[in-house]
Amino acid sequence: MNVTQITHHDLDGYGAATVVATFVEVGRIIHVSRYADVAPIVEEELKRLRRAAEAEMVIITDLGLEAGTVKFIKSFGAMNLQRDEAARHHLIVLDHHASSAAHLFDQGIGTRTQASEASSPKTFDLADPRIAVLIDESRCATRMAYDHRDLFATRTAAEREEDLRSLVDAIDAVDLWKKDRPSFPGGLALDEVFWDNVSTLIPLGHPWHDRFIGALLLAVAGLLREGNSPAAIESTVGAVRTRIVDDFLAGDPGDNRGLTTRMRVTRVLAGSPELFQSLSMAPCCPSALIPERSSGSRT
Repeated sequence: MNVTQITHHDLDGYGAATVVATFVEVGRIIHVSRYADVAPIVEEELKRLRRAAEAEMVIITDLGLEAGTVKFIKSFGAMNLQRDEAARHHLIVLDHHASSAAHLFDQGIGTRTQASEASSPKTFDLADPRIAVLIDESRCATRMAYDHRDLFATRTAAEREEDLRSLVDAIDAVDLWKKDRPSFPGGLALDEVFWDNVSTLIPLGHPWHDRFIGALLLAVAGLLREGNSPAAIESTVGAVRTRIVDDFLAGDPGDNRGLTTRMRVTRVLAGSPELFQSLSMAPCCPSALIPERSSGSRT
């Protein structure tokens, strides 16, 4: 089944994407920086899903459920009822913003109690077993994805389980601003590493982008699990990036490990059709725009 994830463009959003990708193959990830952009994005996704012949899964994480997103959830449910049973899509919404439950209630989803009380988690019934909407103000989206992985998981975390739990604990502490937790300083370090690297080495749009950020976050989480301080992580993160790129470029005959990590990656990016479009070999100045030279004699 094709899986699409729509998630916030911050540490928690990428953390949730890292968790989801650990447990299921994700075909496409859409990162949204501004909540104002969510409604048009999910509307386009709804149009695409209407045309899809086979059942797909959409996972929405760490995006506050404002009016446009709630409209999408309702429209998704109505569309699903019109599809053949075997072709009905799956929708999983995991969010932790306090206002989301109120927006759901305003459009007829859930009860007044769910909208007003701070109890967690809140599960909203849309009368379709393929749609799961959970709001939990006590956990970040990364932890929600981990705790509710049974909703989408097709595989286990295997040897990455301990690093994954370290990642979840660190992001949960810093995203909820729980400064009293021992994992809070590590969460701050993880946040610094994320923002320093999310757009500087492998840009959004390249197939390696999410793989690289996910591998980097898990590697740093592993260092935290081993007891490394934020200062120690800061001094070693360059070596961590290099090891990840070594894995990505293993077997590449054009790779030169004597160059910097950025030089090595730049060579790969330069030939990426996802980032660059081939230019036409047509002349820069059409001949029709070049004045003809007079064949007469000069006077």
